[in-house]
Amino acid sequence: MTDALTLPATPPPAASTSYRWRWPALAVILTGSVMEMLDSTVTSIAGPTIRADLGGGTSLIQWLGVAYTLAMTAGLLVGGRLGDIAGRKRMFLIGAGGFVAGSLLCAIATGPEMVIAARAMQGLFGACMIPQGLGMLKEMFPPRELQAAFCAMGPVMGLSAVGGPTLAGWLVDADLLGTGWRMIFLINLPIGLAVLIAAITFLPAGRPAPGVRLDLPGAVLASCGALLLIFPLVQGREYGWPAWTFAMMAASVVVFTVFGWHEVRKSRSGGDPLILPGLFRKGAFLGGMATGTIYFAAFSGFGLVFNLHLQLVVLR
Repeated sequence: MTDALTLPATPPPAASTSYRWRWPALAVILTGSVMEMLDSTVTSIAGPTIRADLGGGTSLIQWLGVAYTLAMTAGLLVGGRLGDIAGRKRMFLIGAGGFVAGSLLCAIATGPEMVIAARAMQGLFGACMIPQGLGMLKEMFPPRELQAAFCAMGPVMGLSAVGGPTLAGWLVDADLLGTGWRMIFLINLPIGLAVLIAAITFLPAGRPAPGVRLDLPGAVLASCGALLLIFPLVQGREYGWPAWTFAMMAASVVVFTVFGWHEVRKSRSGGDPLILPGLFRKGAFLGGMATGTIYFAAFSGFGLVFNLHLQLVVLR
């Protein structure tokens, strides 16, 4: 079915050639990225309304964002590698389809547990979709055009990050068709279906990379370490910071240490680690990681606190 809907076969380009449908494919990749970026920020505005409708503790508003981000972060390590193993186009389609299904489950959620689980599902499938676009850009564009393709992503993603809360606020207030906050997820259905159809049509088929294997123990260790750290940070205040919250955070340090040891050992034995340990010996990489961590922590943290302060204190 996929092959029948794909435009005349053009093999993934070598460095000196270019894929015929590269600009429409770039539009598909950007649209999928915009859909994911919008959903990473919409609950910072709609969270109080969702909690008022579905119930739940005070931490529900945090979990609406954390479940998505945690699943996305843990899944990115695996999603990029699965693109190498199964093919980037295939994984992009799986990710986009799963993201749409997760959006539908969010929209029809009947309780806090269901909406949190659906948000985690969105994050996991988003992690399958997003890494594939960056890999395909390098395949489709010749060096002279690659910089322009990457430059197009910056403004689009920046506007998406700003536009997500604005769109969420408008959709909640507009109460289109009586859906209220649910429309912030229902809007993904037509967009996601359009992305799927366009992806089948325009994205290059590509081929799986030979000999690449998934580092499943590394993925489990990274995910467990992140959960051990994030869960007590979110729930600790609501539970009064019992001793087990600090024990979990201490355990996360141990798990991340074991993860690092595992990745070094796998790299030295000639395996396929999720993260190349050699990167951490490069000053430019470490500087970029530190800058990115500070930026996104400040951006996400300030955005959530500021939006909730306006809704729950100033405008109450």
